[in-house]
Amino acid sequence: MCTCRAGSTTTSFSQPTTTSNDDSHSLDNSAVFVQALVQATPTLRLVPGWRIDRFRGDTLINTSGLRGSLQDYGPINQPKLSMIWSPSASTSVYANWGRTFQILTGSRAPAYLTSASQAPFGASINTGQELGVKLAPLDGLETRVALWRQDATDEVANMPSTGTTVGLGRTRRQGLDLQATLRASEQLRLWASHSLQEARVVQAYTASGVSLAGKEVFSTPRHISNLGIEYSPDAQWRLTLQGRAQGSHYIDDLNAQGKHGAHVLFDLSVRRALSSRASLDLQVRNLADRQHAYTWYDNFFWPSGSAQPMSSPGAPRSVTLALNLKM
Repeated sequence: MCTCRAGSTTTSFSQPTTTSNDDSHSLDNSAVFVQALVQATPTLRLVPGWRIDRFRGDTLINTSGLRGSLQDYGPINQPKLSMIWSPSASTSVYANWGRTFQILTGSRAPAYLTSASQAPFGASINTGQELGVKLAPLDGLETRVALWRQDATDEVANMPSTGTTVGLGRTRRQGLDLQATLRASEQLRLWASHSLQEARVVQAYTASGVSLAGKEVFSTPRHISNLGIEYSPDAQWRLTLQGRAQGSHYIDDLNAQGKHGAHVLFDLSVRRALSSRASLDLQVRNLADRQHAYTWYDNFFWPSGSAQPMSSPGAPRSVTLALNLKM
């Protein structure tokens, strides 16, 4: 219990004026998966697979006593097929095709059926394709280039900022991934990756009937990058410096509130091995102490006509010192 005074007003936190999100819910997942490995030729390998998922659950909203069962998604089928062609020890060409899924989250509607008039939802099925090449042109150098595409049916965005879900309809995501790792010496390792991506709505409408076709999916940056270096002068010391960056992104389904969220951050870590089972680790997150934030368009909590962008500040520079023991 805590009783505090602000001016002449007393606030008793033991007697809250209102209670929200006091729910008891379950989400049970069971699945079966089968996979085969077929060595078609000395250089060609095929990997077919199939997975089936089922979900069950129920919820109890303790503040009202209302009960409901989980949406009935039925069996969710996910066939998969991979191919790897390795004409030489330094070259591999691979292709992947498969289906995954997405279901609603949360402890209330629409994830759970808590009223007779509530609309049923099926699982969003994502069909993805990827074509890539892995090359090792030099000793210690490994590279990867990949093109990918993912088409989703009835995609739903789960909004952690508001605890709600937003229907996105049919969407298409596609991109290019570039990655390289270099072992320059026994002491020095470098790596870099850069992903270009685009996510657009193929077919969907707002609640007022406005078409979203061609709009970018909100909260999806156009590029994400990583760059790192690891230096180990001997068996006791390891120094790692990593940079991570992302581009800005739209924050609303109509793409009318501008782009936000771009940032470049650096992390530093130093490890000192004290023995084969103990080490001392120093980590500095956001080394340059740069300001960054997660931004979203809040049209849920604000009254009608007062919706506005909201931001949750990212963590400033933080320093952690830890002693790790392996038992």
